[in-house]
Amino acid sequence: QIALRPRLGSLPIIRLANGSHVAPSVDGEIQAFLPGPVETDFPTVRKNVCQSENAREFLRSLSLTEPDPVDNVIRNVLPKYREAEDDISKSDYAADIERMLTAAATDSQSQRDKLVRALQLTPWVKAVDAGGGQELMARPKDVYVATERLRELFAGIKDVLIVDSRVACLRGEAIRELLERTGASRYLHPVEVDCDLLPKQLREIRRKEGLERETWREINDVGIRGLDMLLERLPALESEERIRRATSLWNALRDLHERSGAGTFEGTYKWGFHQERKVATFDAVFIHVLNDEQWIPDPSGALREPASITFDKVGWRPNGFLESKIRFKPPLVEQLAQEVGIEPGVLDLLRQLGVTSEAELRQRLDLEDELSALPAAGLEHNKTEEKAPPSETGDGGLEPLFDGDENDKSMLSEEVSGNTEETGPDRDNEGSEEEMSSRSQLKPYVSVIGEEVNSDPDALEYARRMELEGSAIEFILGCEPDWQRTLPNNRGFDLYRGIAMEAATEWCEVKAMTGTLKDRPVGMSKVQFEWARKHGEAFWLYVVERAGSKDMRIVRIQDPAGKATAFTFDDSWRTMAVIDTSPKAHS
Repeated sequence: QIALRPRLGSLPIIRLANGSHVAPSVDGEIQAFLPGPVETDFPTVRKNVCQSENAREFLRSLSLTEPDPVDNVIRNVLPKYREAEDDISKSDYAADIERMLTAAATDSQSQRDKLVRALQLTPWVKAVDAGGGQELMARPKDVYVATERLRELFAGIKDVLIVDSRVACLRGEAIRELLERTGASRYLHPVEVDCDLLPKQLREIRRKEGLERETWREINDVGIRGLDMLLERLPALESEERIRRATSLWNALRDLHERSGAGTFEGTYKWGFHQERKVATFDAVFIHVLNDEQWIPDPSGALREPASITFDKVGWRPNGFLESKIRFKPPLVEQLAQEVGIEPGVLDLLRQLGVTSEAELRQRLDLEDELSALPAAGLEHNKTEEKAPPSETGDGGLEPLFDGDENDKSMLSEEVSGNTEETGPDRDNEGSEEEMSSRSQLKPYVSVIGEEVNSDPDALEYARRMELEGSAIEFILGCEPDWQRTLPNNRGFDLYRGIAMEAATEWCEVKAMTGTLKDRPVGMSKVQFEWARKHGEAFWLYVVERAGSKDMRIVRIQDPAGKATAFTFDDSWRTMAVIDTSPKAHS
């Protein structure tokens, strides 16, 4: 019997289920399979031929086995979908989906992986274009799973494909799991796009990472499938639908963050120079789109850019991460506007008109003639501010300063906070007994801005001043990474602690100087001083001495407004005073 088996292997002795006969194998390839628990499209031995165990043992000796459900899907099911057959009936499609689910349940990890790879490359998913309702077959990675949120979000959006939930076999958790495993998305789906960063922005990234030159680069940026079309359609919707759709988008972004984490919202920049390599991340292109487009509804349903509306006015569920990426208008802007008696809408209008300087506003309003009639002191002050770059204090108006007395400078710089940095035995804030005793009496110096308000206290050019302040902030963040930067040109403070600026728990104003507080005082603007007064011990003044040098250090002053016990007014206040010049005053 053993001697006969090699000859039997090439003879048509196997009777198939369809009544035909085949040889067990041809050129080493099996021509028939034993009946298994799952029906397949492979040629199968007729069941009544192999009912006895002896018969099955004989057939196994000819190398016949039960068919593998994964191989069945790959070899017999998927080819017809790759060939774009249009005549697949509903019953055949349902049977094919059932075969895929059965194959996906195999215990073999290698077979599951092989099945997933094959399904990813095959357009086997019945999908619907959300914009026009066109039905088509698509690859899993090109479609969204038909969740209620995604159907609502992309309703009417052309070229966004959603799984056709009307097809019964595509409903249920088992098929959804298979769809997601093979590339379909139950959440907003990031897709690779061209990076929109400018060359100068890439240079800045390299500079910050300490490797400015590059001989090669690799940039991976991401967008969101369907987002551009959605934002383009929003303005055409009715007011209530705009609000509903924008809310749905925010919730979908929240879902994406909670599901995939912060990395989904970032692009990656890799570069190198010779043997050195660097990697940096940056905000993905769709974050830029969300910040630039008008898609946030105000209470009336009108669409606004995020920067023109505070988050609390929208009424959405908070998400600290998203609020740090999408730049809503800080509540501080409204608060400051109210404090100085300006409606917040005025600031919004100026921003929308692109008016960012006093000179441009005067030109737009043609106010030169009217301003010539103002009191000379006030007019001269305005002209000075118009022509020169901002000073270190940054803001106009009342300027609380540390007293010019050397004792008060050192006293107020380091001893107020109770949190100083040691610099060794030659600490330059140690002084005489008189100096130490004077530290219990804090006497800030209060000045009205005079002629030299726009001169730099360290005699630096504007660009150098900005560079110095930038290095000071970088130094602080390196020492205390829990601080967060504010937006550029923020008034009142430079850093904050908290998940978002509107949820901050501590605030910090940064002052940079080339020398130390023994050399000169530092100033706080009126807005900064008011912010310090309002927040008390939650407000810090950080003075970075010798900024930009190797031995820079931080002088931390907590609650600078609250710990002051007296204010000194100098002769500059005569310009703001009403002086009695009557004869009685001289008698």
